[in-house]
Amino acid sequence: MQKQEILKKYSTKEDKLLISKLLDKIGERDRANKIVTTDFLNMHEKSICQEALKIEKINNYLFAGGFNNAERSILVFFPDKFEEEYIKSQLQNWIAIMRIELPKYCEEYTHREYLGGIMKLGVKREKIGDILVFENRSRCYNNERYSRLFGK
Repeated sequence: MQKQEILKKYSTKEDKLLISKLLDKIGERDRANKIVTTDFLNMHEKSICQEALKIEKINNYLFAGGFNNAERSILVFFPDKFEEEYIKSQLQNWIAIMRIELPKYCEEYTHREYLGGIMKLGVKREKIGDILVFENRSRCYNNERYSRLFGK
């Protein structure tokens, strides 16, 4: 199906932009015969992408968020020359884990406060996956390209 035909199926500007980016990533994978990833997607975006991938009968992709049942995930497209198990074994190339530990004298932070602090560093939301909050610490899944910013 042509790109314009697919885009007609979606009503909002955001969904059309998402599908357009998705189709561009698929084209990049096919042209360069390489692994291509998206930014982190929320649950709604994942649903839209799954629908479009099903319509287009696209194979060789997987969603990954750093752990099972992650709410936010990247979408990894890979060419036929790779097996899915190999891609799963290489996820650390695209997803990094940032651990944040607060001093004992600090009050506990909420998810919102951790996210706000990270975004104040200039990191866009789509570069950040799930943030798991524990007592006085958190684990944030993020785009590997930002790992140096976070001191990895």
